[in-house]
Amino acid sequence: MVLLQKLLKIQAELKAPKNQYNKFGEFYYRSCEDILSAAKPLCIREGILLYVTDEVKMIGDRYYVKATASVTDGENTIFAEAYARETESRPKMDAAQLTGSASSYARKYALNGLFCLDDTKDADAMKPEESPKAKPKKAPTKDDYLREVAAEAKKQHLGGKEVQYILRTRYQKSASSELTLEEASDLAANFIQYAVTYINEMGMNEDDNKLMEGV
Repeated sequence: MVLLQKLLKIQAELKAPKNQYNKFGEFYYRSCEDILSAAKPLCIREGILLYVTDEVKMIGDRYYVKATASVTDGENTIFAEAYARETESRPKMDAAQLTGSASSYARKYALNGLFCLDDTKDADAMKPEESPKAKPKKAPTKDDYLREVAAEAKKQHLGGKEVQYILRTRYQKSASSELTLEEASDLAANFIQYAVTYINEMGMNEDDNKLMEGV
């Protein structure tokens, strides 16, 4: 199996959930070590070497750490790069720690790129109040059903006269506003059937009957 196929297989299987929690920022994240811990067993299984290197580069007047994450089978190599800029200062950190922090950040994103890890929150890693929940389906209202009836009546070229006849003969109501929710639901579900039955009882003329053809 060529290196590309092996990497593709690892990308499909690799799981590195965001199990680390930042109390200050109140968010979950994955670290460079988390990705390496998840990736190394898969690389060993596929017989390829995973390694990460750093290089400090000056761009403009600022120092950046360039990290390169690579996999190789001894003949071919595939790699991804990422950059992280050193901060000018951070409380309680000396110069070496600033560089180390930038290195860790750059390495993590180089690994993200190499293994195609997404940077979205996993549902399992979210705080309970952030977890996506299925929204309850809103029950149709009487107005929803009446809008369906009005749309179907317009589609079938039926006017208020025909609809009122159905209301009067089927539900003993003089207006749609007097219908109950159950009656409005029944009317919406069976409007075409009622239209054919009751309008025929009214004695439609030949031209009107043509409008109902195909119903």
